[in-house]
Amino acid sequence: GYTTQVSDFQQQLRAWKQSAELVGRYLPIYEGFGNHEALMTAWSTGFAFDRAGDDSAEAVFSREFNNPQNGPADEGEGTPPYGESVYSFDYGNAHFVMLNSNYWWSNSDDTTAPRPAARQNREGYIMDQQLAWLEADLERASAAGAAHIFVFTHEPVFPNGRHLANAMYWNGEIPAVLARRDQLVRLLMRHNVRAVFTGDEHNYSRTLIDSTVEVSYEGQLWSIISGGSGASYYTVFDHHPWADQVATWSPQMNYVEVRVDGGEVTLNAIGETGDLLDVWSLTETP
Repeated sequence: GYTTQVSDFQQQLRAWKQSAELVGRYLPIYEGFGNHEALMTAWSTGFAFDRAGDDSAEAVFSREFNNPQNGPADEGEGTPPYGESVYSFDYGNAHFVMLNSNYWWSNSDDTTAPRPAARQNREGYIMDQQLAWLEADLERASAAGAAHIFVFTHEPVFPNGRHLANAMYWNGEIPAVLARRDQLVRLLMRHNVRAVFTGDEHNYSRTLIDSTVEVSYEGQLWSIISGGSGASYYTVFDHHPWADQVATWSPQMNYVEVRVDGGEVTLNAIGETGDLLDVWSLTETP
């Protein structure tokens, strides 16, 4: 990503698909949209934002991948389509939701509002149409009797390292950002979402989110960050409001395996050599 050329971005995604086919020939892969899926309009001043329409990163992403097409409409005139970067599906007794927390990206460092300018969105901010779609989707899943609901997105809802400066926190300096994060978390808790899985932070962590983090939260939600694959690794910070809620953290290469067996859900965080970094039940009360 971080390119101004559509053909360059297409080639990057195609190269990724060739690499992923080593796994994809055995297992289905559902792709998510992250901060490096950035197809930009840029100026010499260094300011850049995502394109709109058919040349947007979201539109190219949708053309290159085959994901469910049940996502939200766009956010209005001049915004990119969500396409196949936001979607949901069922498998067995579980419901899976993929969100796009890097929609309509901009690199602006303005910290005054969720949308620093007319044609951009802040990294990590879930805009109105996507949030409304999520609420309707979770209501349908709950009504259909989904036993387990899992939500995925790239930007951490509760980062634990360098991305405390952005993601869904922005150093706690932007009230509108915190209000939208809290709105999202209350919605997930209301529908008994087992866990929200994110990346971006180059490490692994499992954090319990409840009313000790924010008094308006009613329920519990596991925040799982798995970003241990390929880039330099981040240390953990200890000065944020939920630092005491971080149950496990590791700076090692990792992936997360979740096993669903009827009513039981078990999480295994697995290191590069196959060693277990974390084992936990997502269905037991902590």
